[in-house]
Order: sequence, then structure tokens, then C-alpha cells
Amino acid sequence: MAVLHLVTLVNFFLNSWLALVLAIWVFRQAKRLPITSLYYVGGIAGGLVMGAALDKAGPAVLGAYAILGAA
Repeated sequence: MAVLHLVTLVNFFLNSWLALVLAIWVFRQAKRLPITSLYYVGGIAGGLVMGAALDKAGPAVLGAYAILGAA
């Protein structure tokens, strides 16, 4: 359960601070806005891909891939 809370915390900080971090990295506002928007597009696309993968392969296979990817 603690991992879920940490993932939520990381998502909160990314969501809140992404525009400021991009500004520190000297991105103009015209570039920061699309990059920040792509964060949400990536979340939607990732959710759809993961949902389809769960239906096809099952949670055990995806869990094994996640463990292998983390290693």
C-alpha cells in the first residue's frame, strides 16, 4: 500500500512542478505548454495500452515485465 502512496506523491509533484522545472531548464513558455500537455496525453495513452495488455496477457505477465524492467 505504501508504494501506491509514493506513486501518487510522485504524480502530484510532477503535475505541480513540471512547468517550473521546464522554466528553470530555460524552455520558453511556447515550448513548456505543449510539453506539459503531453504529460496528460501520455497518461491517457499509457492507460489504454496497459488496459489492452492486461486483457491480452494478464496481470502476472505484466508484473513480471515490470520487475524485469525495473532490474
